[in-house]
Amino acid sequence: RIGRTLQLAMSFASLFVLAGVLLCEASFAQETAAFFKSNCASCHTIGGGRLTGPDLKGVTERKDREWLRSYILNPQAKIN
Repeated sequence: RIGRTLQLAMSFASLFVLAGVLLCEASFAQETAAFFKSNCASCHTIGGGRLTGPDLKGVTERKDREWLRSYILNPQAKIN
């Protein structure tokens, strides 16, 4: 009986952890979309063609991670 109770408790704990991870990912995705809309969408699209800045579709295939990181943190430094 203790084994079954422990098994149920572990199952519930696993579900709570999984739910927490999924909620964090959803929250992060919403924050990312909001950041893009507020800071990037006036110049860039993702697959919608060029605006003031280049289309960002496939950008991870054209630029390495460090370049992207520095651009996101300080785009003016890359533009000027």
